[in-house]
Amino acid sequence: LTVATDGVLGKLLPVAPRGSFPLRAQYATEYVQQGIVLIGDAAHSVHPLAGQGANLGIADAYALAQVLTSSAENNEVISDFRVLRRYERERSGANKTMLMFIDSLNRLFTRRDAAVNAIRGSGMRIFNRSGPLRERAVRVALGLDGHAA
Repeated sequence: LTVATDGVLGKLLPVAPRGSFPLRAQYATEYVQQGIVLIGDAAHSVHPLAGQGANLGIADAYALAQVLTSSAENNEVISDFRVLRRYERERSGANKTMLMFIDSLNRLFTRRDAAVNAIRGSGMRIFNRSGPLRERAVRVALGLDGHAA
């Protein structure tokens, strides 16, 4: 790190042994309880393969803000379980779908089987030339599929 930072932070030394943890998909079975809401990585974590963790968290925050704003405008108690469940119903399915998709991509791209590699390569070439399908996938990945702004 000292070399990588060109020494601007001085000589950097380790303070503990190197550690690691498995990167895996996880999600909470419930996002809400009375007065409590989980969003972003507190509700779900995805493999960083596709960089979707932040996008999912932003979409969660947007959906929660929409639910809370609408509820406040309708003079509902925003911490009420029924109100918060609207957010959970909107986001949990979308999050689980993306989580499973990213997990599947991770499994596909970490396979070391020659036949799988050949099929994957052909599939990626077809996908990259697919026009509307590719455009839709990019929009979903960016959170521009109509569920978030």
